[in-house]
Amino acid sequence: MRPPCTNVFIVDDDRFWSELLGGILADMGVPQVSTFSTSVDCLKNLHLNPDLIFTDYQMEELNGLELLKMIKLNNHHSKVVFCTAHEDLSVACNAIKYGSMDYFLKSNLNRYVVADILKSIRTTAEPV
Repeated sequence: MRPPCTNVFIVDDDRFWSELLGGILADMGVPQVSTFSTSVDCLKNLHLNPDLIFTDYQMEELNGLELLKMIKLNNHHSKVVFCTAHEDLSVACNAIKYGSMDYFLKSNLNRYVVADILKSIRTTAEPV
């Protein structure tokens, strides 16, 4: 059976944070992690069929909610997780409403948060 996350995208204009999350994912054995500094670059690469996409909210061109809508329209099987420094309940509610599987603040990032997300994907990917 194929592992639930073999191809992960990170979409964030903060290079430090992208590298931090990318390092955690690599340490956890995710074989393919691609980072994009803009939402448009992410959309141009959706043909690579990512299993999971971590996205920031505040970005140039398209914000995270607009990106989420485009991902779900064009690549509905990809799971999306919001990871942002933007603490706003309405953004969190809209992210979940439009199909994000989770929402967490960047300040709360650690291995355990990422492990829980990967475990959640594994659980939903397994046949019943």
